[in-house]
Amino acid sequence: MTQLAGPNASPRAHKARPPRILIAALAVLLAVGAFLLWGPIGLGNGPLGVASMDGRFGLSTSQPTGFVATLVNTGGSAAVIDDVTVTSAAGYAPVRVLTVRVARNSNYGCVDTLMSSVARCARPPFEAAARFTVVPRANTAPGDRGGPALVIEIASPPTASCAVLTAVVLHYHVGIRHYAATVPQGFVWSCGRGAHLPQN
Repeated sequence: MTQLAGPNASPRAHKARPPRILIAALAVLLAVGAFLLWGPIGLGNGPLGVASMDGRFGLSTSQPTGFVATLVNTGGSAAVIDDVTVTSAAGYAPVRVLTVRVARNSNYGCVDTLMSSVARCARPPFEAAARFTVVPRANTAPGDRGGPALVIEIASPPTASCAVLTAVVLHYHVGIRHYAATVPQGFVWSCGRGAHLPQN
């Protein structure tokens, strides 16, 4: 008389499991590979960014201030801006962005902190940043870096407080791939009247 094996002792069951696990693992790997290859989320910062600044600078004011950041597209395809945000330094008032616009012509690496003199760095008229298309290789060739730049208008800081911008975050897409590029900008401050200035 042949003894039947229990469900946990079946040789056939043990042999059937590894191929199923292998097939499932292979399917997951293929799906992840396809997702990374074709989007919609791109890896890393991607080809679009702004010139990275270093150091500390700013001013005491009761007026809105401006920050100019040169747009740089290192890729061979156009990049379309979806949104622009900034990060604030811990321990200070949050930076309040009033508007983010784009100047089609600018001086590479030139920044300014007074809206009244921003035209020294970025030539008006300014356009809305959302849906602005940055052409391939913009501001990448030495001697040909007078292309587009962000003009970020920041609200005046609260009285007796300072607001400090530390990075610009670009949300954009190239084709169907979407990116979020965070670019450090040093320590860009504006302080209201009666505030203790940030220490160097």
